[in-house]
Amino acid sequence: MREISERVISLNNFDYPETLAMCIESTAEDMHRKGWFFTHSAADELMENIVLFFERDYEIMENEK
Repeated sequence: MREISERVISLNNFDYPETLAMCIESTAEDMHRKGWFFTHSAADELMENIVLFFERDYEIMENEK
């Protein structure tokens, strides 16, 4: 089973592309440390936010069934 998660980063909070890139990298690294894998990203329709998509395997324990 796969579990998915999203992280939204506002594009309005950054004056420089380098700062935005560092925020995206930091978010991806933090999620990776927690066992998540980056799958893709997308900007919203108004180009105000970038959404980072992550997923990880989720194992159902015998007592959760």
